[in-house]
Amino acid sequence: MMKKNNDPRHYLCHDCFCSYATAELQPAGAYEGRRIMTIRTTSRSGAKQEEGEEEKNQASQEFTSEPGQLPCYLFLAGSCTCTSIPPTTIARVLSTNASVLELYEQARRRQIEADVTRSRRIQEETDRKLKENAKPIDLLKIDIQDALVRGCHVSCPVCRVDVQKDDACMHMTCSCGITYCYCCGNERDADVEYHEDYDAQQEQKGETIKCPRFGCDMPSPFLEDHPQWGGYALLNENAGTGALHEFHRQRQVYFLKNVKRKYKQDTWEELSKKEPELLNDIPTFGRSISWDYDGEIENATAPVFGNTRVNKIRWLEKDIVSPNEEEVDDDEEEKLEENIRSICGICMEPTRNANFCVGNAPHALCDECFCGYAGAQFEPTGAFEGERRQNITSGGSGAGDSADQVVVSERGHLPCYLFLTGECNCASIPATTLARVLSTDERVLDLYDQARRRIISADEERNRQEAARAQEESEARETPVDRLRRVVGEALSRGGRTKCPDCDVHVQKNDACMHMECPCGTRFCYCCGRRNGNGQGECPKNGGGCDSQTPFLESYPGWSAFDINGETPGMGALNEFHRLRMMYFLRQVKENCPAEDWEALRRESPEILQDVPTP
Repeated sequence: MMKKNNDPRHYLCHDCFCSYATAELQPAGAYEGRRIMTIRTTSRSGAKQEEGEEEKNQASQEFTSEPGQLPCYLFLAGSCTCTSIPPTTIARVLSTNASVLELYEQARRRQIEADVTRSRRIQEETDRKLKENAKPIDLLKIDIQDALVRGCHVSCPVCRVDVQKDDACMHMTCSCGITYCYCCGNERDADVEYHEDYDAQQEQKGETIKCPRFGCDMPSPFLEDHPQWGGYALLNENAGTGALHEFHRQRQVYFLKNVKRKYKQDTWEELSKKEPELLNDIPTFGRSISWDYDGEIENATAPVFGNTRVNKIRWLEKDIVSPNEEEVDDDEEEKLEENIRSICGICMEPTRNANFCVGNAPHALCDECFCGYAGAQFEPTGAFEGERRQNITSGGSGAGDSADQVVVSERGHLPCYLFLTGECNCASIPATTLARVLSTDERVLDLYDQARRRIISADEERNRQEAARAQEESEARETPVDRLRRVVGEALSRGGRTKCPDCDVHVQKNDACMHMECPCGTRFCYCCGRRNGNGQGECPKNGGGCDSQTPFLESYPGWSAFDINGETPGMGALNEFHRLRMMYFLRQVKENCPAEDWEALRRESPEILQDVPTP
């Protein structure tokens, strides 16, 4: 038997619940449509009757069951206010009936697709209204931001849901059940191995383009294992994360190419001077995209992996005709050639390897002078680690058109050398330029990394202190129930993670193997939290420790049947491990708090222990 609601009490057996769910999970059922019911509710006033009983008041109130929620069966008859049965209850009961569980999954997929379609319509209508009266520079900014977002997401080839990966494996499984390749965007054909005639056969059959086994994932499904993709990691990143971020950055540059070609050069340059930071720290801190003074955007191509041909990439765009493409006469060609032979602003020597400034004054530096200037500014007292404010005079078209403007170079940004003298408004040299030039000088590159580490450490310490002050102020205003609610939340958080024994960073696994490696390099056991090793207080690995039988939780007796809602046995075992840890920590909380506070929290926040650790 299963209780469906507390007031009034009513129950459904498993068979009847499954029959009710079967009907309401159909396309025309209550799960996929909004249901609004007017229900008479009973409340009690504080006024006492002569007999000593409270006066009962009857009132009608509207309750809404939103799409994606399964209401109580009596809600549809106007007899119950329960608009949504908890997903944990649905998953537990439907796990006994595979056919109804499949209906539930289908209904969820349809709801996800409907939500995505509705969101896109709303966004398209918003964009349309915004663009009607916008200036060209505003439209350019919108298109640039859209290109940056698109570059960091790859959509499912079936339901079109945009997804961003969090590791460098190119295989993706969408919530709709489709498996596809994150690199080319095509549905995977894992049953067929790539061969020389594969593409020709697909074209001859007229079939939808797919990514076969040993297609993009040749020689490896991990981006960092492909030639020239293993060296993009920045500070505190592993090779896989660095490769993934660079893949996103190259996609962003590729999409920006057509954005730039849609607009006149004057509009592009106006925005680059007005908001030069728009392409900084893209897609992550420390990475940037040049405004194309070095041709990076104009010459961009789609990143290709393995045996895939460029024209087989699903998200490939057709190059548009640029309004900037005009005939160049001989005199203009000579001027362009002269620009290549630029004069370094420090040593005053001509150079073909000039690093042009993106500010308001035309000047450049050779690689050697650039490294010398950068090395000085990467010292602890240099411009890279401190905010710099300058009054920059911007010239106009005639006398009296000049004006002073305060320009700020933020911490973590290297300004142009003329910015420090107030002659240029370039407050931040693009990170791509830094990376390219500093790669020629290991000493200066090491100074750059040290300066970035100092900034990160300082920011982390400042954030820690601010969080501690905010926590102290918040705790000082807490009621006993509020304090207990916070402590319960902390217990749940502790139960869902394990702390590194060396650096105290909390980590959470995404599979059921108990071996763990922290970013600090420490290897430890996820089950007991002890460092791996054979010393005192350590957990022996591969014999004598928690993994004496197997390193996988689901392989232990009694731990293979905790999977629900389409989980693998491993994920089910891991989630049950987290749930038992949460219960252990909650027991300690309950034993050390007044019973009346626990009961008060239970009445005020009954949902605090629902869907824990997962729905």
